[in-house]
Amino acid sequence: MFKKIMVAIVTLAATPTFAAEPANVLEGTDIYEMSEYSAINVECDLTGRFGDEQGGSGVVLVIERTGDTWSIQRSLSEPGSEPFVASYDATEKGERLIGVNDGVVVVPTEKGVLVWEKNDDVVSPNLWTFLPKI
Repeated sequence: MFKKIMVAIVTLAATPTFAAEPANVLEGTDIYEMSEYSAINVECDLTGRFGDEQGGSGVVLVIERTGDTWSIQRSLSEPGSEPFVASYDATEKGERLIGVNDGVVVVPTEKGVLVWEKNDDVVSPNLWTFLPKI
């Protein structure tokens, strides 16, 4: 006696991964293509404060350097709430700062920095964020 076996074929939608970098940049409340920005050498004066307002929220990124190690702290302030703060240690790799645990990438530009926080619940991990120097 033979049993009839039904087989279901399921096609899963592609799950987003971070193997590829985002193609778009959030600047203020506008979205631009990454190709509109040009990276400059990390050896420029990358230390300092960078910030912008995004949809009523204030974002400030502070970058400091001690020897070969960089520290990056991002603070997002929404009206009436405590700031959301994320801190990263980073090293130089080419034209970028890369988080030691691969959680952040910072690319310097002529007017500020592009920041990609890969695993953050506050800022979209699907976008770069442009922050001008303040």
